[in-house]
Amino acid sequence: MKSSKKRTWITILLILAVCIVGVGIYLAESRGKSEEAVSDAEEIETDTVVYQGKKYRYNSDLELILFMGVDKSESISLQNHAGAGGQTDTLLLAVLDREQEKVQMVSVSRDTMTDVKIYDESGEYLATEHAQIALQYAYGTSAKRSIQMTKEAVSNLLYEVPIRSYVSLNVEGIAPIVDAMGGVTLTIPEDYTMIDLAFTQGNVLTLNGAQAEAYVRYRDQAVTGSNTQRMERQNEFLLALFQQLNHAGLKSQDGFQWIFDSVGDYLETDLTAKEMQRLSEYEFQTEIITLPGEMQAGTEHDEYVIDDERLYDLVLKLFYKPID
Repeated sequence: MKSSKKRTWITILLILAVCIVGVGIYLAESRGKSEEAVSDAEEIETDTVVYQGKKYRYNSDLELILFMGVDKSESISLQNHAGAGGQTDTLLLAVLDREQEKVQMVSVSRDTMTDVKIYDESGEYLATEHAQIALQYAYGTSAKRSIQMTKEAVSNLLYEVPIRSYVSLNVEGIAPIVDAMGGVTLTIPEDYTMIDLAFTQGNVLTLNGAQAEAYVRYRDQAVTGSNTQRMERQNEFLLALFQQLNHAGLKSQDGFQWIFDSVGDYLETDLTAKEMQRLSEYEFQTEIITLPGEMQAGTEHDEYVIDDERLYDLVLKLFYKPID
């Protein structure tokens, strides 16, 4: 009975892990907020905005939690200043509606082009560069500082919507967590034998930790837009996790405390066990919203350029209510 409970708790944690590392539908955005998109609007920094002659008020029933999947295996450099903190390989914003007790996931691509603030090793601000949002994490002097800067970057991208909390997972934690829960079963949607010979189309597999990590992380960087295919795999993986979580049953506060005590080496969060339990009891929407835009081939890497006008419309739809 004890091992069954542990497996369920790990499953619940893994849903966060996948939201962080696996689900990254990676829709990047270009942080140059189009003046056309906001020319008829007040900044979304206040509770009330006006856009195209209509008034909107921020939905105070919402609570936003940013999930981050951090890859520390690769250092980066902007303007000849190295960032050694790692990168956010996945960014996923959970929009909790406290009134309806529902959760809507919004994916932000790691390739999103936006303003990235550059700091030196002592934490002194140096410059701001238009770059992939994944790189912002690298310039923190500590994990908590990197997380805070990433929260600010995502908030700025979404016209200053307030992000209250965070869950950050080191991607190296995927394999041991999946192994601990006994694997994740899914149907391989396409031929992915370039990742693993067992990943043939239509094959029903229970992925072990190493397979799961390869499934959600593999990307051929020589192919423009390869991140899109990776996002599709991550979605399949996330849905499989949701199904296993629903079948698992148990959601106790003690279980979430066990998570914190057991996987602290991989996890950073400002949520308490009680808050994590409450999140698990909300109804998760199966559709994951992606930010509107287009993937382009940059000089060195893929760049996801946001459609600013459509993004502004999406922000109003997700986070605001029209005032009659």
